Amino acid sequence: MNYNIIYFLEGKGRNPSIYEIWSYNLFQLEYKHDYIQWLFPLKEPSKYNINAPILSDEDIQYIKSNEKLKNHILFSFKQMLHFYGFKIDDENKIKYNKNYWIRKFNWLHKNNHNFKRITRILKSLCLLGLEKYAIEWEKILEEVYLKYPFTINDSINYWRRAVMI
Repeated sequence: MNYNIIYFLEGKGRNPSIYEIWSYNLFQLEYKHDYIQWLFPLKEPSKYNINAPILSDEDIQYIKSNEKLKNHILFSFKQMLHFYGFKIDDENKIKYNKNYWIRKFNWLHKNNHNFKRITRILKSLCLLGLEKYAIEWEKILEEVYLKYPFTINDSINYWRRAVMI
């Protein structure tokens, strides 16, 4: 088992800690590039962060069975939704947040690195037992795609594949 990622998700170890990342402002979330792989780990190595954790099947099963860890991932997801201009409402549906119309200018332009982050987040949520949130968000991203198809381009296909279970 990869205890580095388990301890990180529990709120122990690693600099910065998950709690420090949760305190990042919008500027830090945009311009720091080594945290997203820790908040949303995958089974494959990151092309952009050689220190990123790689999940084993054992890690995945442990995380899926641990409510605290899943809640921490969900909290991280809510933070990233806010960053992109979305939110989870009281019925666990993902909606546009009041800040969407401002936030979209930060990430919604051609070849933005946030498109890859979105793919990672969707994949990780599905992998770790939070697929209902990934599927819900991908539905909203489809709406965004319909409004900005030439901006999002092929990224929509990555997002679609990320939620195929």
